[in-house]
Amino acid sequence: MTKTGQVFISHSSDMASFPAGRSYVQAVLDAVSRAGLAAVDMRYFEARDERPADYCRQRVRQCEIYVAVIGFRYGTIVPEEDISYTELEYQETGVAGLPRLLFLLEEAASPTADLADADRGRAEGFRRRLLVAGLMVRFFTSDDDLELEVFHALTKAAAAEPAAVPRQLPAAVPYFVGRSTELALLDSLVQNSAGSGMARPAAISAIGGAAGVGKTAFAVH
Repeated sequence: MTKTGQVFISHSSDMASFPAGRSYVQAVLDAVSRAGLAAVDMRYFEARDERPADYCRQRVRQCEIYVAVIGFRYGTIVPEEDISYTELEYQETGVAGLPRLLFLLEEAASPTADLADADRGRAEGFRRRLLVAGLMVRFFTSDDDLELEVFHALTKAAAAEPAAVPRQLPAAVPYFVGRSTELALLDSLVQNSAGSGMARPAAISAIGGAAGVGKTAFAVH
């Protein structure tokens, strides 16, 4: 496969505006440039006809490395999915098998309430999921600290052999909503096919639809 040298940068909006002198996102962009790679930042994506979530997934899969800069805001929620764009991008990298480099802001480096959600439950939950995922996680307290950490991690990741893409279903989304009609139909098919013993027939169903409409999430659920 031809290498693109693209690094997907995932973050909530506050990471792109703080600190005032040089934001944390800018520090990451500087590290990517210093490593001789090309940054992909969702802030600069043009308006498109397709759903933003679908385009996020598409662009994630076109990159070679994923870098997440995580503070204490959960981020903008994806319509109809009850998950932030930041976590959606993180989940998609797991499906695509990309190297994931995670950088978490230290509590002591967040001096203002503007950098945290009023209810930090979902943000803290996401941070905990990252910490227990068995991936490389680094903490940072300044933009200089972050740039250095990202540069070293990118250099190491870019030199490594690409990991094999897992041929398996992803984990279930934490909050599955909608599709009540389809779920009821599947339940009825299972009930109608109920038999006894070895003679019990199997209910086989196919899920179809355009890319990004949620077929995989529906199947896993």
